[in-house]
Amino acid sequence: QDNTLIEELKSIISEGFQDDPFKDSSPIHPDTATQLPNTEVERISAVGLPESDRDPELQSSRAELDKTLQIDNPLFANYAHYTEPACNDPRTSNAATVSECLLGVIKVETPIQVKRAFDIYLRSCGIKRMGHELKDDLLGALNYLKKSGSILSHMYSTDHDVLDEVVWIKGTPAEVLRNRGDRSLEEIPLGELYAITQKVANVDGIIIGSQEHLRATLEALNLKRLTTTADRILKQAIFGKFLKLDIEK
Repeated sequence: QDNTLIEELKSIISEGFQDDPFKDSSPIHPDTATQLPNTEVERISAVGLPESDRDPELQSSRAELDKTLQIDNPLFANYAHYTEPACNDPRTSNAATVSECLLGVIKVETPIQVKRAFDIYLRSCGIKRMGHELKDDLLGALNYLKKSGSILSHMYSTDHDVLDEVVWIKGTPAEVLRNRGDRSLEEIPLGELYAITQKVANVDGIIIGSQEHLRATLEALNLKRLTTTADRILKQAIFGKFLKLDIEK
């Protein structure tokens, strides 16, 4: 009997050591597993590589790949900033020169909000404020580019303000999914912001329009505070509360 008791105790101890208290023994349903976001696929797709090209060496060197391709955020493409050459002062330059300089700004940051394009232009030539005369000079250059067919534009509201228009180089996409760069939330075109919010929701698996979604979108854009203005803009984009209206020449 003593031997039998000892054997039973050994069996119990042996079985006890086989259980991992930190391991969930419940099986994972195949359907549940396929719903989990594959961040590596998202990362590779974002930089333009085929999903079939996910070999171990590529995955192990993904940080170096991001650096080489200048991808700051695995969800979006890198934002291109206009840095040079400096634009000519509109007050002392002819219309053709101003138009050429403005086109240079738009080419780099296309698609871009008109107000941002004007601000970049003026900052590059050392002008801090855009008065009425400067605005008129730049609007004249913008209209010339539209009429020449060099750029296209659309707006997102019937309450039209030309500074809120989005312009892009003809033959290039009207909307591109990109990092925020140095843009304010107000400077991101609503169509682009809509795509960003949808991407964030799909990858993180969160409820669209929830506070968690709003904060996750801000985090993806390297913004921190969910202000009243940010809440309004994000919800306007998330729920598609805008119109994309093409503007005739």
